[in-house]
Amino acid sequence: MIVAGVLWGLNGVFSRIAIDGGIEPLELGSWRAIAAALILLPFVLLNVRRIERSMLVPIALFGVIGIVASQGLFFESISRIDVALALVIVYTAPIPVAAYQRLRLGEILPMKAYLGML
Repeated sequence: MIVAGVLWGLNGVFSRIAIDGGIEPLELGSWRAIAAALILLPFVLLNVRRIERSMLVPIALFGVIGIVASQGLFFESISRIDVALALVIVYTAPIPVAAYQRLRLGEILPMKAYLGML
């Protein structure tokens, strides 16, 4: 857990150094997603029988949109603004989404969700 925290803390700094060194943000995001996929591949192969065919397209879309795009956009943001400001934006983004869900759609989120956003 400590290692994960340290790596998370160093991610933005090292990413900014790589971007300043000439690596494009989307390329950096793609490489990070590829590395994660390779690390997770053995776990997927161990559970491949539990994956239904109907789940393949949503899993692929999540990989492309949810992982590559979000990482690419994060790296694009830190290439343009300070890493700390980008992280503040990323980690406060759920608050307006939850407010929209509550005020516009009338959804009531579990108390744990509100506590997590706090």
